[in-house]
Amino acid sequence: MQSLLSKYVDFRQLPATRAAFALRNMHARYTASGIIAPGLEARLVEAQVQARRTIRMDQRWQDVRTNKSRRRGNASDVDRDIDETVKAIHKRLEADAVGKDDDPVVIAANTILSTLFLRGYSSVTRSAYDVQLGLVDNILDTLEIDLAPHVQILGLERHVQNLRDLNEQFRIELDAENGRPFTFAPVEAQRNALREAIAHVIVAIFHDLRLPTPENTALLGTIFEPLETQTRAVSDAYRARRRVRDIDPLTGEELDSDAGSQDINEDAIPDV
Repeated sequence: MQSLLSKYVDFRQLPATRAAFALRNMHARYTASGIIAPGLEARLVEAQVQARRTIRMDQRWQDVRTNKSRRRGNASDVDRDIDETVKAIHKRLEADAVGKDDDPVVIAANTILSTLFLRGYSSVTRSAYDVQLGLVDNILDTLEIDLAPHVQILGLERHVQNLRDLNEQFRIELDAENGRPFTFAPVEAQRNALREAIAHVIVAIFHDLRLPTPENTALLGTIFEPLETQTRAVSDAYRARRRVRDIDPLTGEELDSDAGSQDINEDAIPDV
């Protein structure tokens, strides 16, 4: 086991999108195995939540660095776009909630409505800016994690992503207006938290699957493979002095972005 563990002791350069993709596939493989390991299950869920937080923070940092929008007072314009997007999502949900009770689309729509919009959408759109920012964050976290299967059934992915982009832009505009310049410190903190969460997953795997049963032995290599693949891809890119591209955290498709990567230099090349 020591030789297997040594493959994962250095993952400090793994971008959040690649970590999210690896963790998602690790979780799927653990679930498919049928092995019950509550500690590992909890660590995998926690790590995936942290990966999402880190992705959002990386994107926010990229938006600030590229000076996407720094006009003072532009928060009101973004707020109107958010209001329209929230209304559009709510309208779609109301339309999809009409039908037979056992229709998966109807079930999904009613579940989201009862979970997030029990009092309609006005409690969100009519809130003060800072309050609305937090409310939309909570809505998005629920849609992207707890209710993700329902979002997929309803085909709301594009609307959810659009709302996420708008809310991150809204955050930037509010910070600019309120004299809260965004620095790299919270970005670094989230990246460090993700590295720690991945470490907790690795420790949980070796703890919960420590008994040398045939099932545990087979699962060790299977569950680690997604993380090993992403770590190797990043390591190869560093050694070849190539940019470390982000990937779609759901599909693994490489993107024309490296928001979560650090500059490549001699000291950054991991020994894996």
